Amino acid sequence: MKKALEFAVFFALVAMLMLMMASCNVPEGNPPNVTIPECDHNYTSVFVPPTAKEDGATKHTCSKCGDWYLTDVITPLSFTVTADNCAKVGYTGQETFAIPAVFQEEDGTWYRVTGIGELAFLLCDSLVSITIPDSVTSIGRSAFVKCNSLENVTIGDSVIEIGHSAFAECDIKSVTIPDSVTNIGDCAFFLCGSLEDVTIGNGATNIGASAFSMCGSLASVTIGNGATNIGSSAFSMCNNLSRVTLENGVTSIGESAFRDCRSLESIIIPDSVTNIGAAAFSMCNNLSRVILGNGVTSISESAFRDCRRLESIIIPDSVTNIGAHAFSACRSLTSVTIPDTVTDIAFGVFSYCSSLENIIVESGNPVYYSEGNCLIERQSKVLMQGCKNSFVPQDIIGISIWAFSGCSDLESVIIPDSVISIGEYAFSDCSSLESVLIPDGVTSIGEYAFSDCSSLESITIGNGITSIGTSVFQNCSALTSITIPDGIIGICDRAFSGCSGLENITIPDSVSSIGERAFEDCISLESIAMGNGVTSIGFDAFIGCSSVRSITIGNSITNRTFIGAFSDCNSLESIIVASGNPIYYSEGNCIIEKQSKTLVKGCKSSVIPQGVVGIEYAAFRYCTTLTSVVIPNSVTSIGKYAFESCSSLESITFEGTIAQWNAIEKGEGWDWTDSDIYPIIHCTDGDIIN
Repeated sequence: MKKALEFAVFFALVAMLMLMMASCNVPEGNPPNVTIPECDHNYTSVFVPPTAKEDGATKHTCSKCGDWYLTDVITPLSFTVTADNCAKVGYTGQETFAIPAVFQEEDGTWYRVTGIGELAFLLCDSLVSITIPDSVTSIGRSAFVKCNSLENVTIGDSVIEIGHSAFAECDIKSVTIPDSVTNIGDCAFFLCGSLEDVTIGNGATNIGASAFSMCGSLASVTIGNGATNIGSSAFSMCNNLSRVTLENGVTSIGESAFRDCRSLESIIIPDSVTNIGAAAFSMCNNLSRVILGNGVTSISESAFRDCRRLESIIIPDSVTNIGAHAFSACRSLTSVTIPDTVTDIAFGVFSYCSSLENIIVESGNPVYYSEGNCLIERQSKVLMQGCKNSFVPQDIIGISIWAFSGCSDLESVIIPDSVISIGEYAFSDCSSLESVLIPDGVTSIGEYAFSDCSSLESITIGNGITSIGTSVFQNCSALTSITIPDGIIGICDRAFSGCSGLENITIPDSVSSIGERAFEDCISLESIAMGNGVTSIGFDAFIGCSSVRSITIGNSITNRTFIGAFSDCNSLESIIVASGNPIYYSEGNCIIEKQSKTLVKGCKSSVIPQGVVGIEYAAFRYCTTLTSVVIPNSVTSIGKYAFESCSSLESITFEGTIAQWNAIEKGEGWDWTDSDIYPIIHCTDGDIIN
């Protein structure tokens, strides 16, 4: 019975097959979808135009059996839209435009749009909306740059690359980048000020430098899991950016990638990230929560600098390197623990962290240890970083650059006798520090070491120091006096510049040089006494010392560099040169070069002696309280800018005739007094009114 049923089914199937073949007389063995000789088929022919991804052809379909075949296959030629040919695709300046995937020329030739060329739609101000078809694989450099009205962009799912500055300075509101895109070029959406939301697909492996920089309205960014690199400054200065989602897959966050994103409050760095670039999150002022993934090995220079609301940071055990100033100016940071895996810490890592109270290094770290809330390098015994609660251990040899800079609550510090060097900026901006005793063992103090210590009233400099370095005590405005030890041989540029409370200074005979602007704007300084060892005074050394009344210059000054040293010393009324000076002498409160009989420096109370033959370049410059001056008839030359900015000078009395006055050689701008009225020249035979 079973076998009979099987035979019945078999014969029924054979019969059905024969019936089907008979309806179109399909030759035996002819496969479907293959061109066959015409028999009893009933074919209908339809032209199918090419599409974004498919070729065009004439399709012949049998209405009886469904068999089909193609003829006249059309493979469109590749076409790139440029500024010169955009009319071919139908663009004539309309507000809304969808680029066709394919189009046909009048001669019948078909084209498929596969690219948008460089500068193709540059400055198309009327363009508001653009649709890029699925046929396009690349958007060229600056393709839509400065399309100021462009708000809506739809990017087709075949685009692989978005070129440099492709949509820079457009008015785009939102953009979704499809998974097909693998590379977002540098500056691709730079300065799109209205861009609020960005979704980057999973195909993008690289987000170029400054790709979304300065998109001031950008609030949210989602980066797909295909991204491995976020380029330098990719999202920098996106001031409204508050939410960033990084998927696991990103390995590198570039230099300044999110710098100055001032609305960003939280960031989670996935485990895939190994390197956080220099200044990557610097100046994110509202960033209060940072979670570092367990894959991070390097935190680069200034990575989180000036994140003022960051209160705590957990540095994972994967980290081996922390760059200079990595957490500098994180003013809310109170405590930090450095794991034993970190073996390379640069200078100033926690400088200007004014709230920092505790510094802990895990035991077992082979390179660093902590003591007295200080970070110390084992081998060198150099204190790398301190805080407001630090005390300096007794065996420390050096205090590093930036070690205590910005510790605004540090009121006192005891520098042990073991210390031999104090680095640059070591105590700069310690605004509560009141006194400093530098022991005799210290032989070197770096530039700006105590600059901007605005409460510093007392400084004792040990006998081991031979030079006061550049800007070491600059802007220590509370400092009223200082004793410079006899062993000092040089006072460098701007050493005491801006010490507005400094009232007097005695420079010992050991000092041979005073640098440029060394005492600039010491507005309370009334007298200056220089030892006989000083051989050179830098340009503008005492500029702006508006209260200085008297200057005594030693007998070793032999060059003219000091001529401009006392510019803008409006109160100066007494100038004395030591009697043994071989080059200069003083008379009538003037400094005169002996050999040439040239007056090189005068003041408001100067009486120019008879016999002087020349008045030097800028000799009275900035003597704003000088009202009149008598020039003897022995003078034959007046240098450039001799009386420049003498704004109160009303008259000059010349002890000679008008003809003699006119014969004097006068340099450019000799009488540029900064006054609307030039001084009257009184001569023995009449007046000259300019």
